[in-house]
Amino acid sequence: VDLIQGIQLLPNDDFLMTIAYLPSITLSSTSGLIDEVREIDLAGNTVRDLTVDQLNQKLAASNLHDAQGKTYKIRSFHHDVLALPNGHWVILADYVKPYTNLPGHSGTTNVLGDAIVDVDQNMNPDWVWNVFDHLDINRHPMNFPDWTHGNALLYSSDDHNLLLSMRHQNWIIKIEFLDGIGSGKVMWRLGEGGDFKLVGGVDPTDWFYAQHGMSYFSQNTTG
Repeated sequence: VDLIQGIQLLPNDDFLMTIAYLPSITLSSTSGLIDEVREIDLAGNTVRDLTVDQLNQKLAASNLHDAQGKTYKIRSFHHDVLALPNGHWVILADYVKPYTNLPGHSGTTNVLGDAIVDVDQNMNPDWVWNVFDHLDINRHPMNFPDWTHGNALLYSSDDHNLLLSMRHQNWIIKIEFLDGIGSGKVMWRLGEGGDFKLVGGVDPTDWFYAQHGMSYFSQNTTG
């Protein structure tokens, strides 16, 4: 079934959204389903859009690769998309990678993780990031092999980096983005087993778990 997610009002009074199917490692067919990021006006007309097939064609023709030199092939969009001040879209997507004989998992396991793709005003990708290059595959507190299950992105306007909420990691992480020129390194991990300590709370009981949306509660977006 198609889901409309991440709907947001843009400064020009258009709406931006992701239309895609529910992420699942076992989904066998996507025939007839929509998988795109779409901007619409108040009358419901499509202003501009990008399908996952179009993005994969652009990625195949680009020089963007993962840490192993593999060409990116996005499985689906899901949950969230950001409209940046420079007119780019930052899109959250599914990315699958096979592993052989992981601890506790014999044979080949297709692991479902997250990728983030920055596209310019012409829908051309210019920066791609994925969880497999930056996190430990052997940390999977819930629902593996649906490994990370990101569900929200935030842009930090103060330092031009990204926050990613990953439901199945029980973590929010900060990623060095720098408007498409960042290294992609994980700057910090917030949650149980991460880089912060609870003040006045019980560890691990009082951490958040299976979290979804994020928001800033101050005018500052960093620090």
